[in-house]
Amino acid sequence: MNRPFFDSLMKARRLSVREVARRLDLPPSQVSFMLQGKRRVQLVEAVRLAQMLGVTLEEVAINAGVEEARLTGHRVSVVGILTGDGTLAEPEGIERTTAPAGLPKDCVAIQARTSGTRLEWLDGFVMFAGKAGPPDGMVGHFCHIQLAGGQQVVGRLRNGYEPGTYSISGPYTADSVAVTSVAPIITTRH
Repeated sequence: MNRPFFDSLMKARRLSVREVARRLDLPPSQVSFMLQGKRRVQLVEAVRLAQMLGVTLEEVAINAGVEEARLTGHRVSVVGILTGDGTLAEPEGIERTTAPAGLPKDCVAIQARTSGTRLEWLDGFVMFAGKAGPPDGMVGHFCHIQLAGGQQVVGRLRNGYEPGTYSISGPYTADSVAVTSVAPIITTRH
């Protein structure tokens, strides 16, 4: 049992052991035993935990000690949540997902949570980005982009109208902005 995984997600969502127990329809002592690894998580409890904590059933199973739940890919950090305007928001708590097999070990993930926005068609997609570097040579590529002011966005990098600037099209749109680094989007998953 990976107690820190569950503790961090519960803390981020302001859930006490008593509240988790109430939502699972269990006595608080049973949830405590579960978090200590003294009681196995039942399937219906794992499904409810995944929904409650905003993670996949696979992540709950792996962190509850079910080794058979591991996929062939590797775990990567979710570094941003794509919002409806193409900008990235910080994820709440520790968020990780499984990268497809064959991706570099240092890749990161961006989750699209764009329901009810102009980018609703992207909702649920996960983008996997490679190593960040300077924008030179990335013109024409779909990227995770760090703007000079610190804002992170997703879009296709183009040459800007002014020297030393870039324009961005796609989920995020801007003309002639300063870019500090870019990471190519290697693949997506829905």
